[in-house]
Amino acid sequence: MEKGFDYTTIIGRDPALFRFHVDNVLRNAGLSREHWDFNVIVYHNEEIPRKVTDEILDICDKNVIEPHMIYEDPRKPFIMRLYDAWNLVQKVGERELTLRADSDQTWYPGSFRSIYEAYNEYSEINGPDVILQAQTVESLLAGQSRHFTRDFGISAGTYSEMAFVAFCEEIKADGLFDIDAALAKWSHPTSFSSSIKENHNRTDGCSWLQTKDLFTRFGPMPYIRGNWTGDVWIHDNYERSGIPSFLVGNCITYHFVKGESRDQ
Repeated sequence: MEKGFDYTTIIGRDPALFRFHVDNVLRNAGLSREHWDFNVIVYHNEEIPRKVTDEILDICDKNVIEPHMIYEDPRKPFIMRLYDAWNLVQKVGERELTLRADSDQTWYPGSFRSIYEAYNEYSEINGPDVILQAQTVESLLAGQSRHFTRDFGISAGTYSEMAFVAFCEEIKADGLFDIDAALAKWSHPTSFSSSIKENHNRTDGCSWLQTKDLFTRFGPMPYIRGNWTGDVWIHDNYERSGIPSFLVGNCITYHFVKGESRDQ
């Protein structure tokens, strides 16, 4: 596989959201595209108008984004459709690393450069097995969140990039932070229920960088395993196997917590 990472998101029904996300990513990555490729998982089915899919594919063509089509069976529960897509995310592209994000996320300028440089510095000394998490900030729609919550908007029309960037300037920090260091620095991410223990602390967030080989060894993510969703379950298994996880202090993402629809 080629060096660098595949950045991948998912979309299906909202070309305007996708256009907004693409613009934000390309302006704020801070890293030449010789080091990363842009991919998108595109949902399609009989209920999604063809003109919507065509508009999404046109955005891909104009921005050198590789689309990967997935049939979204409307009879399946949403959680199953979501994890079908997220499991595919971890496999697409030709790069050795993968970085995932929802299409309702934005990025602090230079975040891609920060997380990629952090991985290269870490792996050169310690090897490739590591999970590097972006610092997550969520909108107020998140309610009770393990992460920072702020009102920077919940859509392209309400998003305040200026306010988000100003907040990032306050909280950013150089280096890698394990969970103890993150809690000491920011008091986040707070505890949650995992399959390891009830009140558990870990640096999990909305987006993380890892090797595709790691996912091959531990994936795919189940839809649900016991009381836990697939992303919690796979990170529990990484942790049980001794795979370290760090938060990258100057790689920061804001999550609308809205997706393409709050109704899905």
